[in-house]
Amino acid sequence: MNTKAEIKLTLTADRAYIPLVTGFMEQAAQALGLARKEALALTLAAEELCTYLIRLIGPDQNLEIRCLSGGYYVRADFTFTAQELNLRAFNLTSSVSLEDEASLEEMGLLIASRSVDYFQLHRDHQRLVLSLIKEKTYPPYEKKENPPPPPAQDHRLKTPGPGEVKWLAELIGEYFSPLEVPGALLYPGKLVDMVESGEFQAALAVGPAGEVAGGILWHWIGEKTVEFLGPYVFPPGSNPERVQALIDFCLAALARTRAVGLINRWSTSDLPWLFFETLGSLTFSEPDGKKKEAVHYFRQVGEDPGSTVWVVPELETFLRGEYRRLVLPRSFHLSRYFGEARPDFSVLAADLDRRRKTVTLRPVVSGKDIENNIRQHLRLFQREQIKNIFCELDLGRSGQADFAVPLLSNGFSPRIIIPYGGTGDLLVFQGKAV
Repeated sequence: MNTKAEIKLTLTADRAYIPLVTGFMEQAAQALGLARKEALALTLAAEELCTYLIRLIGPDQNLEIRCLSGGYYVRADFTFTAQELNLRAFNLTSSVSLEDEASLEEMGLLIASRSVDYFQLHRDHQRLVLSLIKEKTYPPYEKKENPPPPPAQDHRLKTPGPGEVKWLAELIGEYFSPLEVPGALLYPGKLVDMVESGEFQAALAVGPAGEVAGGILWHWIGEKTVEFLGPYVFPPGSNPERVQALIDFCLAALARTRAVGLINRWSTSDLPWLFFETLGSLTFSEPDGKKKEAVHYFRQVGEDPGSTVWVVPELETFLRGEYRRLVLPRSFHLSRYFGEARPDFSVLAADLDRRRKTVTLRPVVSGKDIENNIRQHLRLFQREQIKNIFCELDLGRSGQADFAVPLLSNGFSPRIIIPYGGTGDLLVFQGKAV
């Protein structure tokens, strides 16, 4: 299957074409790699979203639907023009009241939001693009009863094939607990598709007989920043030279790219932290009640040309102090409200990991109800016993500054700046359940 393939449909915004949309989406999703169950879920979401958009944008407008494969997921982009867009139903806290007619009209969006794994919204010139993302389902790796064989003493570095990527994931599953690594590494097939699609790159240390003795993975998280995972050597702590060789391989691969910084948010005990700066740390509550500090590390690998960040006065002291400490050139632009029109309702995307009792919020739409929306999310997380609550603001997007003061008012505190982690720098807040 071509992981870069895409299929496109353009139609007039007319309800008569909804059956065409559902047929297109079901067949396109399966052609791009989704199993029938996942394809039907994406089709249901597309049907509900199209019904809403056709009612919103009117019969004289076109609606463009683009379906594309990301290797381990299929994404459906809906491009349209609209003056007003109420996506309140995409909030994790949304519900439908049978006694509220306006609420009933949002039921389709609620169904759509629950049928996919993620959604995104951005502006492409004068048009809006709303993306629905559905991931493939993969079996997890199950630990073996017998320990893996001892690692090779000698090694050479190489770019792995699919079988070796799976082998690396299996060894990570053997030597590390599920709470110590990103979730994708617990699914060997998913990791293979992530590497084969080009979203991740990998390097392995292999022994004389081709056995996997270590590995490192990296991927772009913004236009100028790369995140790496690992290095993983087996067993951990067994070979510092191998760890350094894997890091050097990653650095060499980035030498002629636009990368400015290299970060690590999932450090292992093998990471040579003396060669990195500390961005800060986040505090995690583990299932047994223990607290763990997850230190974020950073290394500059290219010249930083500087950028502008959108800030509010309440965060200016913290941000100036961090930028001064990290020696990052930034121009500040204060975000102020001058009475311009705002939507009634805000939208927050929630990346929820129930296994780790962790959630990360990301602003999608600013609105008049931001503070109440955040409060409602915190109450939901309290009921769900989600103890690790974070929010990421993109300081390169002016509208996201609207969320800063409401976050502070609801008990969030700024913890970490990730240089160029989004359109601009990412500011990570840590919150607490109410």
